[in-house]
Amino acid sequence: MSLLIIISICSCSGTKGLKDTDIRFSGTEVKFIDRHNISDGNTLKKEVQLSFLNTKTNLVFKKSLIRKTESRLENLLIGSGYLKSKTYCYPYGEKRKVKIKCDITVNQRYKIDSVFYSQDTFPMTHVLRDMFKIDFLKSGEYFQRKNVIKDRDAFVEAAHNNGYPFVSAEDILFFVDTTKGNFLVDVHMQIKPVIETFKYERHKYGSIYINPNFSLENDVSRDTSNTIKKEKYNIHKGYDFLKEKALNKAIYIQESTIYNKSKSTITTNRLLNMGLFKFVNVKTQVNPDNTIDHFFNLTPYKMESLSVEFDLNNRSGIFLGTTAKAAYVNKNLFGGAERFEFSLSGGVETQLSKPFVNTIDLAVEASLIVPSIVLPFKAFKTFRTSLPKTIMSVGFNFQDRFEYYSYISGKAKYGWQWNETALKSSSLVLPEFQWFKLLSSTPEFDDILKGDPRLRLSFETTVALGWSYEYIYNIKDKYNPVNQLYFKGTLESSGNLIYLVNRIFSKQPTRTLFKIPYSQYLRLTLDFRKYWALKIGSIASRLVLGTAFAFGVESEIPYAKQYSVGGSNDLRAFPLRGIGPGSFSSTSPSITQFLDQTGDIKIEANVEYRFPIYKFLKGALFIDAGNVWLYESTAKPNGVFKFDSFYDQIAVGTGFSLRFDVDYFLLRAFLAFPIRTIKDNNNFGWVFNEIDLTNSSWRSKNLQYNIGIGYPF
Repeated sequence: MSLLIIISICSCSGTKGLKDTDIRFSGTEVKFIDRHNISDGNTLKKEVQLSFLNTKTNLVFKKSLIRKTESRLENLLIGSGYLKSKTYCYPYGEKRKVKIKCDITVNQRYKIDSVFYSQDTFPMTHVLRDMFKIDFLKSGEYFQRKNVIKDRDAFVEAAHNNGYPFVSAEDILFFVDTTKGNFLVDVHMQIKPVIETFKYERHKYGSIYINPNFSLENDVSRDTSNTIKKEKYNIHKGYDFLKEKALNKAIYIQESTIYNKSKSTITTNRLLNMGLFKFVNVKTQVNPDNTIDHFFNLTPYKMESLSVEFDLNNRSGIFLGTTAKAAYVNKNLFGGAERFEFSLSGGVETQLSKPFVNTIDLAVEASLIVPSIVLPFKAFKTFRTSLPKTIMSVGFNFQDRFEYYSYISGKAKYGWQWNETALKSSSLVLPEFQWFKLLSSTPEFDDILKGDPRLRLSFETTVALGWSYEYIYNIKDKYNPVNQLYFKGTLESSGNLIYLVNRIFSKQPTRTLFKIPYSQYLRLTLDFRKYWALKIGSIASRLVLGTAFAFGVESEIPYAKQYSVGGSNDLRAFPLRGIGPGSFSSTSPSITQFLDQTGDIKIEANVEYRFPIYKFLKGALFIDAGNVWLYESTAKPNGVFKFDSFYDQIAVGTGFSLRFDVDYFLLRAFLAFPIRTIKDNNNFGWVFNEIDLTNSSWRSKNLQYNIGIGYPF
């Protein structure tokens, strides 16, 4: 049976760049001659196709290409276990256009009969015999080169982690014996004989030196003078900003113990994870007694810093908002890598009509992060590479919308953050306290509350006492970190434990804490992100799903925990909290201008193409879609989520962004406008035919512009 597949066909019809006498190579065509009806032949064909995907065409044809193509195919066949297959390639074409045709006669695929671990006399072989196991090459399975490589790499890793740091992949040989017949092979692993056996001798850790004030420009990387002997290491004199106990947590290796590459890497990562050092430069020195001295040269950040941030946005063309934030950071407050942050932020929103300033927003927040789990008992299994953290924070916020209301709110939390593996991290906040109090309201706002029970409950004085858990899974491509898959799930709960205790110990339970009504709710948010690297630029995508449910007859989700869309980080073509829930649209323009439209359910999707423009200047084209909905509402029935119609209430916007990316700082500005929004009939619709960038009235109503810091996602 013969099967024909086309591997590569040139899509170019011209011969641009070639001389008149040149012959153009136009691709490779492969024909499989399968006389044994091999059941897994399709898998082989896919591997051949993948192998030739990036084959360049429109090149000058040379005879050497024929032999290279044959060798490439033969190597692929042998690597897949087709050890006795044959390949024949030849040129085919007319005039100045030549294709390489290849006939592959597929023979029976070989299976593994037995696998033999090295029987050589090196002491290393016997030491590792009990620590290494051939896992991928197995009797009864097809022979595949990729499994040879996996077992070889596993052996090298075992050697590096058990005192043999100089063993390389080139030192491990595999022999395949095909003399058994019946399409069976024996695989023998062997250590490569060497004249100098130094690399096969076992090594231990020697002295450990730490220079916490290392300068990449001036210092000597292996300087042992002027050091002080500590319990676990030697440290340069003059160091006084970091406690010995803090360094002991990071140093995972110990003098006179067997060398372990994994532990050395953990030490380096932990030093970086402390957040005190820009660079961790590691140098080693091998001694005649087979000990290895380690020199950890640490280049520190400035321990204290002061930063200022600004943000600019607009609402509906006539509202202009600006915020500023000043933050003080001390990365080493008590000498144990404790990070203290204190920030003050303020914002104002202005409008073209009177009053000119309509909103003032002030906030203050302080946090302390300790690089350890501060608990009287061991509670979490943490990944050795990173240091777990305890996080404490407190904050207050004041907002005054002059024509409507003013309020003050507070929050405090105590929690922990840790990595379970290199890909998984978690954080648990217990307890999390929030407080909200309406200070004043105008008669106009009181009338609004009377007509909207949900909004009224949102603005009642309440406390929330609960917990939250966050789980993050993040995997990056080993060879191109831009290729990335990210997931974050957050579960929040408030008031449920208090309610349960009240039901158990009180005959007449009330929904109050310290005589203040408390909130009782559950909130779940799922955040999926995927990034793809392209030849030029990259694609970034995100999907956010969220739901929050309040318990009790007279209960509502706290205003700060309700979902919203719009602003600089999600639906960028709409003002912050400027659309939703559902197809709700107020009949009063004044209400629409101030009312932050929120919901219990959120669906949001974003895709953007990021590309370079010139050096630090980059650009992005994006499209955003989504909305928020309510579970139930008599005041806003068209804002209630319904399975059979919610997709008709999806808002869509698009735009362009300029980004100034300088090292660790990214400033971005964007311009966006809606392409699907609520129309005059209170239904969603596409508005492509209404777009008119030359019309000032359209620009004033639809264009959203913003300046911010960092990527939106």
